[in-house]
Amino acid sequence: MILKGFIETTGDIPVLLTAPHAMGPRADLLTGEIAYRVATETGAYALIATVSREDRDYNRAKWRDTPFRERIQEIIADLLKTHSEVLLLDIHGMEKPITSFDEITVLFGTAGGVTIDVDYIDMLREELEAKGIHGEYAFMEAPQYMGGDIVSHHGKPSRGVHAAQLEIAAKNRQLGERDLIDAVVNFIRRFDLTKHYKHEFKKTQMRSLLKDAGAKRISQDAPEVLRDILESITIQISVHAASIASSSDRKTIERKDISKVASKLLKRSY
Repeated sequence: MILKGFIETTGDIPVLLTAPHAMGPRADLLTGEIAYRVATETGAYALIATVSREDRDYNRAKWRDTPFRERIQEIIADLLKTHSEVLLLDIHGMEKPITSFDEITVLFGTAGGVTIDVDYIDMLREELEAKGIHGEYAFMEAPQYMGGDIVSHHGKPSRGVHAAQLEIAAKNRQLGERDLIDAVVNFIRRFDLTKHYKHEFKKTQMRSLLKDAGAKRISQDAPEVLRDILESITIQISVHAASIASSSDRKTIERKDISKVASKLLKRSY
């Protein structure tokens, strides 16, 4: 649906991607394309600006009272009615590479680490590294990448809203470049599955497993820790197995897909 000043794609998961600098002479090239592709592949929402940042920079506080920014707030508010946590990824392009850190091609803008839970950044970093992409927190030497008004205003982890500005180098924004898109897609799928299947394993089951393994005594928090680890591993294997099947143009996940991912993740053969 085309609205004044932006294009919107509706979703069915608690994730929103924004591309406020997708248009104009100083556009962050292909950020709109990235937001759109990731959204359509995951079922996330997306808002892609259709006006030049020179006329209306949606990533600045002075433009909060615009349909683009108001729509961000509306989507987040609606999602929080049915979900405990919402993820907002604000997609940007690095104008200049960080010369002292040439290997870094994605910077995480989190206003100094306050707009998103560190566990989600670690999860995103894992997915990027699996594709050979080095991501890192934005640092004081590059204050323009620390996170603009979209993430700093909307990102409130204490209220269940996690937001990060992704500054992406040009080489990861090329037409046909799939590694960056695949990494973000896998991250979003892990985030969504974590919300849906958190605590599917019961602590009583974990306690029984530990006792059957020979434990004489079990601390109160040990079953909970084991449950969280097993759920995380199960979700990672499921997401990556699905990704392998998809990249092979198959609709069916096969045993070999699961075995391949598990072997790599757990460092043993299956």
